[in-house]
Amino acid sequence: VYTYTNHLYPFIEVVHGELRVGLKSGGKYKVPVGDIQLRIDKNKAWDISTNETPVETSVSAKDNPQVDVISEYTKNLPAEQRELVI
Repeated sequence: VYTYTNHLYPFIEVVHGELRVGLKSGGKYKVPVGDIQLRIDKNKAWDISTNETPVETSVSAKDNPQVDVISEYTKNLPAEQRELVI
């Protein structure tokens, strides 16, 4: 699947038996989407805020090349700053 950087794409997926609906950023390196308001067809819109968005902690560099970029970047940071990123 090809996507464009700085474009948002709706998604529906099931992760560990949990239904997830929302928006994802496109391109090779994903950027945070932030708070969104989602409406499907003529139904009432609802808000999805970043504090109710699950964070994947088990993502590997093989699944997401961005993880590897972050680990390379943190190698050049002082130890105090590295702890903040990781």
